[in-house]
Amino acid sequence: MISKKIFLIGMPGCGKSTVGKLLSNKLDYQFFDLDDVIETSTGKTIHELFKNSENDFRRIEQTELKKVIELNTNVVIACGGGTPCFHDNMNDMLNAGTVVYLRTEIDVLEHRLKYESNRRPLLQSNSNLLQRLTELFEQRRVIYNKAQIIIQCKTSSAETIADLIVNQLK
Repeated sequence: MISKKIFLIGMPGCGKSTVGKLLSNKLDYQFFDLDDVIETSTGKTIHELFKNSENDFRRIEQTELKKVIELNTNVVIACGGGTPCFHDNMNDMLNAGTVVYLRTEIDVLEHRLKYESNRRPLLQSNSNLLQRLTELFEQRRVIYNKAQIIIQCKTSSAETIADLIVNQLK
């Protein structure tokens, strides 16, 4: 039986939002991008919230995640890259539905993000992008690997990845 709540997790640039939209269409589920939910609820961009305080952002993120979890509907949720790594979010997601980790190689992420890292707060640093992505991956890997489903994305299209997830959910 397919879960009522499907959470997509993974590194920035792994395709959570793109795959999430396709997956929600295939399953006829409602789609939420958690970052969009946060921006709508606060009236501020993720960048603005991070500039103020990452801790405050993570509390808002946890609150909005819980609101989506409590919805009595079938949903696909594209989570922020750090969402499962703070508070008890990963356990909340595991208890509420199926967590799918979109495992993507660091060099692929670097290629996808090289022109948009200035839009992503945790990728803005003095270090190079590859180094920063590697650091984030090392910090998050153990938590990401708790997901019930791990999809090795490699160079697959978003459509193919969505199909792989549907097959894993059956």
